[in-house]
Amino acid sequence: MRNSFIAFAVIILALVRVADVHARQSKPSADAHAIDSAHLINPEDLAKLLQSPKAEKPLVLMVGFRVLYAQGHIPGAEYIGPGSEERGIQALRKRVEALPRKKSIVIYCG
Repeated sequence: MRNSFIAFAVIILALVRVADVHARQSKPSADAHAIDSAHLINPEDLAKLLQSPKAEKPLVLMVGFRVLYAQGHIPGAEYIGPGSEERGIQALRKRVEALPRKKSIVIYCG
């Protein structure tokens, strides 16, 4: 059931390293919201990673509307707030700023 939920609920999944977030902040590109395809993960691979007892788990953050989070979310995901609003972006920055630069993060909405 978890696999089907993840496949259905996730609109966009991005496996982002904190180092990339910091790099984008210091060097804004022409399209600061573009995500390199090397940093994307598909729902099936994420489900396998989260279910693996030996794998290091990424931090999973939901950046959407609270009602969507309340209706259902990836188990263990933290609610950050709407990524389309400044308060959501600020909450996201605050949450990741103290993490190790190599920590994997999955950001999704949906």
